[in-house]
Amino acid sequence: MKKQTGDILLRKIALPPLVGEDPETLILGTLPGDESLLHCEYYRNRRNRFWKVFASLTRECLDLYADKERALMSRRIALWTVLESAERKGSTNRKLHNVKPNDIRAFLQKYPTINTIVFNGRDAEKYFSRYFATSFPTVCRVVLPSTSSTNTHETEVSLRDKWKDIFR
Repeated sequence: MKKQTGDILLRKIALPPLVGEDPETLILGTLPGDESLLHCEYYRNRRNRFWKVFASLTRECLDLYADKERALMSRRIALWTVLESAERKGSTNRKLHNVKPNDIRAFLQKYPTINTIVFNGRDAEKYFSRYFATSFPTVCRVVLPSTSSTNTHETEVSLRDKWKDIFR
């Protein structure tokens, strides 16, 4: 823990990747929020629009987390985060300290079928570029607007329009 202007920063450790056989697309966030970490479920916060956008575009009933996992994997989509861990106060990724990246190099070696990396927001892309800027030249990179509720510039409708090619 680190003390800074009266705020205690706690070290948050990311979830393992959600990945099936022969994934083609890897969606990278920055670091899961506290609710996701507590329940070991990606995008668990009900205000995050990731699963709503996914469900509306795929027209799938995704009541259970297992349904969400199955639906992603059936589309050969994997989920993970750029950061393995960081210190922060609460769930926000705005002020991260002592960040440590995930071993994305090893992940892509293990899953050579991945040909596209999609960043869920600019922060994920920013941290990825910091650690892997010149890595993976043959992998297509796409930056999409964050599905986080803190992204007030995008409506759910505009997110659906921008994410639709990923969730076919």
